[in-house]
Amino acid sequence: MRHNVLLILVLLVVPALLFSQINWTEHIISGTFDFPYSVFAIDLDDDGDIDVLGAASNADDITWWENDGDENFTEHTIAGSFDGANSVFAIDVEPDGDIDVLGAASTADDITWWENDGDENFTEHTIAGSFDGAISVFAIDLDDDNDIDVLGTANIADDVTWWENDGNENFTEHTIEGNFDGARSVYAIDMEPDGDVDVLASAYFADDIAWWENDGN
Repeated sequence: MRHNVLLILVLLVVPALLFSQINWTEHIISGTFDFPYSVFAIDLDDDGDIDVLGAASNADDITWWENDGDENFTEHTIAGSFDGANSVFAIDVEPDGDIDVLGAASTADDITWWENDGDENFTEHTIAGSFDGAISVFAIDLDDDNDIDVLGTANIADDVTWWENDGNENFTEHTIEGNFDGARSVYAIDMEPDGDVDVLASAYFADDIAWWENDGN
């Protein structure tokens, strides 16, 4: 009898555990960020908590929200006239121990990075000023030379492009794909893995998700 009761309890409890739902609570960080297009999160000010970055294409803003450690957020504008801001990313570009910010702006046709001085004062540096319809940005050491390179997509130029960092944040442009119709999102990771960083992108006119294999050179 005890075995039967035990079996019934197991049959009742296990499915309940398997199908139990996670409950989510919404917290608004900003309710007036005009046409927010992209979001990223990282400890930007090196104080041990996660801050939030956003790009707003109508507001033309690249903004970050400082977390006080209790998830109360204070808004700070990095760039207020980044025309058609569509994408935001953050990484230590130099590196000097401070997290820098990158953005793509489709109206300005810009791929830009903002250098963090360590006190979250940002200096703007243009990587590409004529990347037609710049819509996405990503940064990683693509060529394994211990500096941060930059990737971008442009949905008017239909380009997937990377900019090679010479180690002093001077960038040389290289086209990966020049006919990726409606290029949208870009990402990089070692797909195989063979030790080389490969590139992935989406194209909304072509209806494509594609990846490009890096041969190590």
